[in-house]
Amino acid sequence: MIKVLVPLLLVCFSFAFTPQEERQIIKDIAEIKATLEQLNKRIEDTNKRIEDVNKRIDDLMNFLWMLAGIFSAITAVTIGFALWDRRTMIRPFEDKVKSMEKDILENKEKVQKLIETLRELAKEDEKVARLLKHMNLM
Repeated sequence: MIKVLVPLLLVCFSFAFTPQEERQIIKDIAEIKATLEQLNKRIEDTNKRIEDVNKRIDDLMNFLWMLAGIFSAITAVTIGFALWDRRTMIRPFEDKVKSMEKDILENKEKVQKLIETLRELAKEDEKVARLLKHMNLM
């Protein structure tokens, strides 16, 4: 657009101005053109800087996503390890409690028979009767 306007302006103004004024106008137009070129260069430089900043922001966001992923993975592994450790720690106690319950159930009948036998013996022996009363078994 500027390339079209400059010759058009020169043609239009060449009839109305003196040669000195024409030279001044041409000089002013050249200065304006140089200023516009400098402005375009600055705009291009600014655009490059903005692109560089955008690239840095993208890199930073990628880094933050990686950090979030690493943190999530560490958290998940820690929770998984805690659950696994808890189960492996409790399992021996569960096995021991189950075996004790089994032993108690097996010996319960024997203990009941022993108490019944001692009650029968207590009918004949005073010492055994006092001992069973003292233990609240009679």
